[in-house]
Parts: sequence; C-alpha cells; structure tokens
Amino acid sequence: MKSPAKAGLFLWAAFGRIVRGVPGPLQRHPAEAGAPGWFALLRRHLALVIAIKLALIGLLFFLFFSAAHRPSPGPDDVSDLLHLPR
Repeated sequence: MKSPAKAGLFLWAAFGRIVRGVPGPLQRHPAEAGAPGWFALLRRHLALVIAIKLALIGLLFFLFFSAAHRPSPGPDDVSDLLHLPR
C-alpha cells in the first residue's frame, strides 16, 4: 500500500503534467499535429456533461412538476388547511 506522502507526490506530479500539457503514461497522444489540445477537449466534455444534466433536470421537472401534477385547491380546501372559519 502506498503511503499518503507518496500518493500526494504522485497527485502533485500528475497535476504538474496536466498544467504543462504533457501527456501522462496512460494518455493517448494526439493523432495529428493540428488536433485540439487537452484543455479544448476538457472544455468540450464539460459542456456536453452540463448540457446533458440540464436536459435531464428539465425532463424531470416536466415529468414531475408540470401543471398536470399540481393540485388546484378551491376556497373550501384552503380555508380547511388554514383553519379559517367559513
């Protein structure tokens, strides 16, 4: 098992590679010289993930909180809930 100090050094070295843009041992190298960099790929991936999450939140909102799911209480129901005399 790695010690916490070695794990911290490993993470710090990985962070340094990311900042410098140097591919790590498990990363693929770009196929061509004009390929987008890691930052553009990361930005595109994050934008896609956020768009999918927003779409799912919107879908859930319309499925569970749309007008068809809202009750329409009448005056009698409201007065009963507020314990008002009629």
